[in-house]
Amino acid sequence: MTIAGRVLEAETSAPLADVVVSLEGSGLAALTDSVGRYRLDGVPAGPQVLRAQRIGFAVARLQVTVPRTGVLTRDILLSVSALRMEDITVTADPVSRARGELGTASVMRSST
Repeated sequence: MTIAGRVLEAETSAPLADVVVSLEGSGLAALTDSVGRYRLDGVPAGPQVLRAQRIGFAVARLQVTVPRTGVLTRDILLSVSALRMEDITVTADPVSRARGELGTASVMRSST
């Protein structure tokens, strides 16, 4: 059995490339092409969970019932998801850099 379809951005319906579409609990996975198409072959018949993920988008999980024969067509919509990071603290101390303290540092000079 085969599951095929397209992955689209939920708000604009634009096709999404490079989305990993997989069947949960199996090793079956595909990467969408430049127009958002994917195809999974060799899918077992019965209830399955289709998963789509790409950085910057919320993971989508769809429950599908795969028939014994034919191709099941299922399009998937992904919503943009803002990435959150922990706070970053920037410290301006030109003396520490001169003492050779470890870490990543850049020295910036004021133009005033």
